[in-house]
Amino acid sequence: MLNNSEKYRQYEAEDFAADEAFLAWVKSGKGGGDWESWLSVHSEKQQAVEQAKSLISLMHAKDTELDISQDKINNMWAKIQSGMHEDTVIEKETETPVIQLNQNNNSTSNNKNTWRYAMPAAASILLLLGFFWWWSSNTDKNFETGVGEQLAVTLPDGSVVTLNAESKISFNEQSWKDERKVDLDGEAFFEVKKGEKFTVETSQGNVRVMGTSFNVFERAQRFEVACYTGKVGVTNSKADIEEVLTPGNKVSIVNNKVQRSDFKPEGTVAWRTGVFRFEDVSLIEVLDELQRQYGFEVKVNTDIKDRKYSGSFTSEDLDEALKMICLPMELEYKIAEDSLLIVIEED
Repeated sequence: MLNNSEKYRQYEAEDFAADEAFLAWVKSGKGGGDWESWLSVHSEKQQAVEQAKSLISLMHAKDTELDISQDKINNMWAKIQSGMHEDTVIEKETETPVIQLNQNNNSTSNNKNTWRYAMPAAASILLLLGFFWWWSSNTDKNFETGVGEQLAVTLPDGSVVTLNAESKISFNEQSWKDERKVDLDGEAFFEVKKGEKFTVETSQGNVRVMGTSFNVFERAQRFEVACYTGKVGVTNSKADIEEVLTPGNKVSIVNNKVQRSDFKPEGTVAWRTGVFRFEDVSLIEVLDELQRQYGFEVKVNTDIKDRKYSGSFTSEDLDEALKMICLPMELEYKIAEDSLLIVIEED
């Protein structure tokens, strides 16, 4: 049921368009049943609701790019307040819609009528501008990879993020100049341009840099950051750490336990070339990565939860990859005819 539903009986289109619950319904369908039930009782508000939807759709249209300075807004408002009878123009990159607030100034009564209708029109215009700026500042760019995919994404400052399979990133393009921040779910290699602070946020910890290259792995119970160039700051509230990594340093947090180690930094992280290397990593994690790269289901008919693997496999040949994993671990494997199921059991 809608909260304070009685207040909506007094709403006009502009009021609906400014209401958070109404916005959530129009944008994501949240509470749709409640709104439809309310409208079935208050059908007299149907027109105002449709007008509000149209207003929001216009504000949210991807190709709507308004170019209005604060001075123009102030001038427009001053004209309305002074009762001037001039066309008020909102500039747009391709088209220039004209909103005409009044027609003549022949009499005082006309001025009063003009003021009467200009006020709600001006409020609508300012509401439109406010919503457009709010919408622009709250719209994220999202990128995602599927099984066996890699994707290079160029950020607004020229920094490049390469996503491993089944990974996601998002960032806000509008606020990028004020805050270089990326949200990551999965694994990615970052090549960050020098500049203000750059932050990678994950569900398990954050990474902060100025300009450097590094790899971030964040899946299940493992959070791992490896520095290739520059310096990398790593924080994790659960493990209560704040590390500074230099090239060749790596920190792993597995089930809130911290592991620090060194590695030989190459020109790029190995998985970008189709090679997946592991050192004393849970065999379950290795098989998970195998699934992400080849897109099949692994069924294990033996207990492997405490087994660790050191070695590598490639994403070029499934049979060869299985040999590289299973033979050292004294396991057998069978590939189903449709290649969608791999069965692993004791040798």
